Amino acid sequence: QTITVDDITPPTAICQNITVQLDASGNVTITAADIDNGSSDNCAIEAMWLDTYDFDCADLGPNTVNLTVRDACGLESTCSATVTVQDILGPDLTCPAGFNEFVDINDDFIIPDYTGLVVISDNCNPSPTLTQNPVDGTVINGVGTIQTISITADDGNGNNSQCTFDITLIDSLTLSILCPPDQDEFVDENCEFVIPDYTALATTTGAVSVSQDPVAGTVISGHGTVQSITLTATDGGGNNEQCSFNLTLQDNTSPVISGCPSDINTVADTSYCGIEVTWTEPTVSDNCPGVVLASSHNPGDFFPVGTTTVTYTATDAAGLTDICSFDVIVAVPPPPVISGPTEVCTPGQEAYSVVDPGTHTFNWTVTNGTISGSATGPSVTVDWSGAAQGTVEITITSGSGCNSTSSIAVNKYETPTISIINSSNSLTRR
Repeated sequence: QTITVDDITPPTAICQNITVQLDASGNVTITAADIDNGSSDNCAIEAMWLDTYDFDCADLGPNTVNLTVRDACGLESTCSATVTVQDILGPDLTCPAGFNEFVDINDDFIIPDYTGLVVISDNCNPSPTLTQNPVDGTVINGVGTIQTISITADDGNGNNSQCTFDITLIDSLTLSILCPPDQDEFVDENCEFVIPDYTALATTTGAVSVSQDPVAGTVISGHGTVQSITLTATDGGGNNEQCSFNLTLQDNTSPVISGCPSDINTVADTSYCGIEVTWTEPTVSDNCPGVVLASSHNPGDFFPVGTTTVTYTATDAAGLTDICSFDVIVAVPPPPVISGPTEVCTPGQEAYSVVDPGTHTFNWTVTNGTISGSATGPSVTVDWSGAAQGTVEITITSGSGCNSTSSIAVNKYETPTISIINSSNSLTRR
């Protein structure tokens, strides 16, 4: 008699609320272990997973996530937790180097708005609020006066950063030009960038015109390309002063993988271990050259019984990626089919056999019977006796070491004994 013990008690899922902070790219990823607060099961927990792992700037504040716990018997329980997403990183800003400003005939100088000279970025807010101290319009006085200008950036999430630079008041109207800081620009869908007119970003004194080289409208291309921009200030007497800054091209367009295969379902070959699987590989496109497509597996690879995930990752020169994946699911092959009678009279002898799939080894076993001869070939002879039900079982092992087992039940019937009365009226057993 077989007694089957079932586990009908689902696991106990216990969650905890957590607080996480966005990184410099405005993202944060959690794991099921972060939410789990001691989930348990009467047998064993097989897996835990969340319905949400990734958060970004759009998720600031409280977010509800669900943790699912599965035990070894496939029973599941779920609990919920609050993930509070915070942005604690202030904007990254760079002020220009100090420079000179000219006073008027009264030794006065009106401070302009310098916020346009600041290079700024933030993990969540593409346009943080900039404030200046002293504010534009403030009048300062005196040749040789050094005034510190403070620029403060507020990202709107309670974080701010500050940088400073000095301006020095001078009384000469000597021709001068100050370039803006180095600039980063993004390429378009053709990995190109059209150089704009940067002359308005220059700070000049005594200049009647400012020219640029390369001129506005010049097309440059390629991620990582560094182009020097030279600005030339010219006064009314034909005198020139130059400054320069670097323009660096960046690619912010990720590559795109096309033609990712669907999941592949197949059955192991006669090795019983798995099978070689092939597929049509996906292709990748990108706006800039240099994209590389790498894969965890290749068509024609051998896949074991079970589920294997194949992942393709496209990475371009900027480090941007696209990922596609699919599962190769290899099922266990059907067990070998035993040929031979399942209803026998005893005592008697019967033959049983299976198809030989190739260079395999065989191992026959029987219950309530006796193997006559070899038990290690594709066929076997069994001597049956008695009436107790018997079984015939075969285990076939491939050259790779994997095996498959099959068995059949054999019902046995004893041949009845006939008695004859002889002439002397006595019974003789025949």
